[in-house]
Amino acid sequence: MTRLFISNDAKFSKMRLLSFYTTYNRKRKHAWWLVICCMLAVTACKKTNLLVKEEHTGTIRPLGDFIRNNYDLSLLAAAMEKTGLLDTLNSTGPFTILAPDNSAFNNMGISKPEDFDRMNKDSLRFMMRYCLLPGRLYTTDFPIQMDMKYTTLSGAITYISTVENFLGPNADDRPMTMNGCQVKQLPKRNIPVINGVVHIISDVVKYRAGTIQDYLATDTSLALIVQLLKQTSQWDALKGKGPLTVFVPNNDVLRSYNLTSDSIAKINPAHYVQEAFGIYTLDLTPRHIFSRDLFLLGGSGTSVNYIRLGEVSFVPDRLGLRVINRKGLSGQLGPSEIRYTQRGSDVMVDNGVVHQIDNLLIYPDSLLLK
Repeated sequence: MTRLFISNDAKFSKMRLLSFYTTYNRKRKHAWWLVICCMLAVTACKKTNLLVKEEHTGTIRPLGDFIRNNYDLSLLAAAMEKTGLLDTLNSTGPFTILAPDNSAFNNMGISKPEDFDRMNKDSLRFMMRYCLLPGRLYTTDFPIQMDMKYTTLSGAITYISTVENFLGPNADDRPMTMNGCQVKQLPKRNIPVINGVVHIISDVVKYRAGTIQDYLATDTSLALIVQLLKQTSQWDALKGKGPLTVFVPNNDVLRSYNLTSDSIAKINPAHYVQEAFGIYTLDLTPRHIFSRDLFLLGGSGTSVNYIRLGEVSFVPDRLGLRVINRKGLSGQLGPSEIRYTQRGSDVMVDNGVVHQIDNLLIYPDSLLLK
């Protein structure tokens, strides 16, 4: 049998080779550890910077600076700047702002700061002051109540509704609206700043000084519904004390059903069931109804009988409403769905609420007396 012998020189060379690989591996591992430590150090530095930045923008700044440095509120900042209110919001306060974000302004056709140049400066200033309440009010500071009155910094009244949180036990996340505009859920509410608190809302709150009659009379796009209200002896009541809620389609809607100035002048209300035209004013029953009220009270799908004779009922939700007959069927007396127009829902006036809608509520001929 042949034996293999390794010479001393060969043994020595092998030992040197093993020593070289051991030293190489040790150095390589040391290098990898050094790289990993450097990466962790860089990551830690970045994390620290982010935390400091968030704290600075979230709690340390006063209200004016918070709005100015928040991208989602850039249009609100532009409106406040144009009316000279932005720096005022850095004063002692405290203030509570129900702040419309950029998407809320987009919904009313404003997409860039220059769009505010088309608006009357005094009206815009009033609108911005209407978003502000004196004091520091968190969600839990508002009582659980529908239509709680508050006086804004504009001097006008706003209505804030708050209900128990049916989605969970968190009191800070209670469903809440201002004049029908939804207060967004956490973390877009109860945002503290040095001199107040911020709540983001889904729409721009709309308020017009004067009565429902004043509001309708000054909008020429509503001339035909005004004529119809006069023809059916409801017009004079719209300057009364209220509160009243009215739903009004514009001229184009009425013309699409051949309701022109001439045809309206020929209408004899005595030939129709009262709901045919009284439905637009809820038969002048004193009611104060915003678009999201039913949502606050438990969701959609509940019939609300607004009409005195009981022939029809509303099933409203936050986007619009349906009209149903006594059998609970929609689409029998009028369109199956009616939506609020982009700029027309929840318009608050001194004696009630106006909703502009995109269709008739009832086809008049469907309620002709037999």
